[in-house]
Amino acid sequence: MQVKQKGVLAMLALLLAITLAGCSGNKPSGKDVSGTKEVDGPKPITITMLGPGNASTDRKDFNTEIFPELVKEKFPHVTVVSELLPQDQFITTLKARMSTGEGPDIFFYWPKMQSLEVIKPGFAKDLSELALLDKFNPSVVDAFAVGGAKYAIPSGVNILGVYYNKDLFRQAGIEETPQDWAAFLEACRKLQEAGIQPIVSGDKDAYVIQFGLYQLAASMVYPTIPDLDEQMVAGEASFADSPWVDVLTRYKELYDAGYVQKNSLGAGNTQAQQMFIDGKAAMTIDGNWANANVMQQGAADFERGFFPLPGNDAGQPLALSAAPSGGTFVNAKTENYDTIVSILEYMYEEGSPLFEAWVSYNDGQIPTYNGLAFNGSELYQNFYSLFQTNPSYAFSNQGWPAGVVDELVAKYQELITGAATVEDVLQAADLKMAELSKKVTN
Repeated sequence: MQVKQKGVLAMLALLLAITLAGCSGNKPSGKDVSGTKEVDGPKPITITMLGPGNASTDRKDFNTEIFPELVKEKFPHVTVVSELLPQDQFITTLKARMSTGEGPDIFFYWPKMQSLEVIKPGFAKDLSELALLDKFNPSVVDAFAVGGAKYAIPSGVNILGVYYNKDLFRQAGIEETPQDWAAFLEACRKLQEAGIQPIVSGDKDAYVIQFGLYQLAASMVYPTIPDLDEQMVAGEASFADSPWVDVLTRYKELYDAGYVQKNSLGAGNTQAQQMFIDGKAAMTIDGNWANANVMQQGAADFERGFFPLPGNDAGQPLALSAAPSGGTFVNAKTENYDTIVSILEYMYEEGSPLFEAWVSYNDGQIPTYNGLAFNGSELYQNFYSLFQTNPSYAFSNQGWPAGVVDELVAKYQELITGAATVEDVLQAADLKMAELSKKVTN
């Protein structure tokens, strides 16, 4: 299960622009000056794209509307067919189509360990020769590299944090956002004593649980064991004998104290977001991709804020959870590679319609395009400032074989109900890690 990223899809579309070019140097068909000889024009081209998610409903969708329109405007002979599928269906569909040679020209996928699922079978084309990659943050480009070869054009950086109701914080006498775990618990206590539900979480959707765990792990796991994920994949370390014991134990404190609403397993993420915007809870833990939902007008009118969930002890650095949101890959068997390169060069030419549309649509993501200033909501400005100075670590699941996090959060649901212990959760995660690591390392 990958963390959902709405902004990623926007980038995807743009990147996808890639494919859209047919024969970029050709002139439109028509007659020569004498009017006696027909000049052949570019051959009509249909470019297919596939990504995870749903089309935007709150504004014109980039992938299915804006991107195809802008490509058609620049390259009249090119038709873009963009398809979005729910995440699980997307993964299954992509692999099935690729295996039968009917895969899309362009597709979205995730970085690091997840990228091996499309790189190792030979689905993704090596893009190392693209000078265009030099325009992006090298560390993010490397998140899609294997054996020195680079396979994707990166999207922006997604972040995890805590959306909070500033009005309810003031009502409870909380004057500043907490900078360490003890201060966070104290803020929750003040809210609870003021008769305010501190946190609402849609744990019926198990993936929501990872939003908090990764943030704690950023301060509690990776500063001391930065290569723990690699060690676990290699069978040299385990969840059960690592700081993950403390991460799960610490996060469970929020449930035991009633800081997360009772019966959180009875509400999905959409319901939790609605409760937050209706003013029924002071905080909800989510990512920047949730911006459109949590910023909607609900039953209550209040000022919103955003801060990183602090897993650090007092006096220790606060580490952030920020990760490449994904990237655009090119089908290794595409017949339109030269066209793709031409389109990419056009798309990342500052001032071009595609470039401007991309910048505008991705205003909630921290950019990876060199020299591009953060153009996001004021809501994330504080986080962006911290991102310039504080340590940050990618979402944990990006270093795990796909399927490990699903096991972890599903078992954590049992921990919430009391049907499992921290040890049970981590043992299940270790078993799944051992099972799946064999597939990605063989």
